[in-house]
Amino acid sequence: MVDLKAMQPASLYKDLMNELIAWTRQNCPLTEVPISALVLDENNQEIARATNRRVETNNPVGHAEILALMDAGKKIDNWRLDRCTMLVTIEPCAMCAGAILQSRISKLVFGAFEPKTGAIFSTAEFLRDAKPPIEVVSGVSADECAGLLADWFSKNHR
Repeated sequence: MVDLKAMQPASLYKDLMNELIAWTRQNCPLTEVPISALVLDENNQEIARATNRRVETNNPVGHAEILALMDAGKKIDNWRLDRCTMLVTIEPCAMCAGAILQSRISKLVFGAFEPKTGAIFSTAEFLRDAKPPIEVVSGVSADECAGLLADWFSKNHR
């Protein structure tokens, strides 16, 4: 377990992202693209985490980010997740960026950039003019996050 109180943000996010990658390898169904999301409260305590579940649940919005946001809202009994941080192994798509914006997440930390569908920097900048602003930290353990996807696609080419 990561000692959250003793760490500076850069090393905290790297350690949390590496732990999320390891968790994804263990918990994401083999039929799903291995992407996971983690929501932390203002004290960097975990509220919720999820992996993709589109295929398993036949749910077109079953992205890890959406599922983690929904679970976090239920757990804190509030749809507003202001002062919360979300970590995601890959740059969120437009749908997930919109959900992050609507949830009032204060900070987004993501790993690998997604040049085809990423909507934070790669294909669009959905959060650029967010009100209130959303701090974005990108590229955290990017190579490891990209490797997770590359491994899956090499085994499950679709």
